[in-house]
Amino acid sequence: MAGPITVFGGTGFIGRHLVALLLRSGATIRVAVRHPGRVHMTTVSGQAPELIQADVLDDVAVGGAVAGTDAVVNLVGVLTETTSQTYRAIHVEGARRVALAAQRHGVMRLIHISALGASPTSPAISDQTKAESLTQNELSDFSGLCIRLVAKRDGSARCGLKPLSSNIAAMVFAMQAT
Repeated sequence: MAGPITVFGGTGFIGRHLVALLLRSGATIRVAVRHPGRVHMTTVSGQAPELIQADVLDDVAVGGAVAGTDAVVNLVGVLTETTSQTYRAIHVEGARRVALAAQRHGVMRLIHISALGASPTSPAISDQTKAESLTQNELSDFSGLCIRLVAKRDGSARCGLKPLSSNIAAMVFAMQAT
């Protein structure tokens, strides 16, 4: 197995399944979270991910989270804005910050996932900003992939979560093998 993989958003709905699958596959995982003390991650196959404090709004913390890793997966997204966590700050600036940090630290493999039908013509601002994050020039400099998970309005994904997390994990491993 290659070096560690940093997962931003690893405690979210998709992220926790992806982290578990990557751990079962023998990968060394760092999960970048805003508040490590508030998070409990399940040990899988005798392995637990390393929790590292990193807010996508903090350049230094994001850089520290990606330094020394072979791949970065960005799953971060918000459904409701707050004063500091606006759609633009998280979906656009946060994605840019992760991509630029990965680039600065020589990480050549970046998977950026944006959910809920990201579209620049969506009536929802959150979906518009997710679409904007997918088109940033910073994301095109990687051998990684940008993926959109389209979810139905009832909250269920169009593809099953296990196939989705398996496919993402397979992409991470395939990218590491190149």
